[in-house]
Amino acid sequence: MKRILWILLAATLLPACSDDYLVYETAAPTVYVLGEEFNDLTDTYEQSPEFTVRACRSGNSTAAFAVALVVETSALVDYNLKTGSAMQLLPATCYRIPRPAITSTADMPQFAFNVQFDVKAIRALPAGDYALPVSISSTEVTVNPETGRMLLGISVR
Repeated sequence: MKRILWILLAATLLPACSDDYLVYETAAPTVYVLGEEFNDLTDTYEQSPEFTVRACRSGNSTAAFAVALVVETSALVDYNLKTGSAMQLLPATCYRIPRPAITSTADMPQFAFNVQFDVKAIRALPAGDYALPVSISSTEVTVNPETGRMLLGISVR
């Protein structure tokens, strides 16, 4: 019984970013976006016009580094090619990223960027499928190329 309790205790104390693809033994930090590649916000953006993009750092480095959330149009092109869709880039007048840059420290394994949507501007768009492709960018740390970006999709009808 004590062994089971120790196992449960150890499991609850694992870092929050303990997904299978994260490797903690690496010396250099690597940054990942947490969540799905595509997030359909069509039914929620009007009630919750702010979306939080969460990211995580792995590695055992204690050095601080700067990261930023940027719009990456190539992610939308890649997604459209991969899925056969024809999503359009959400115009810059339809969103805002209030704090696009963060300095991550050793005691900060997760960090978040908020994306605020302008509901009126989105409602004024022609009918269609739109996406805001965002990715983590840094000149100081490696960003995982497979999990370092995310698409926020909104369909206007």
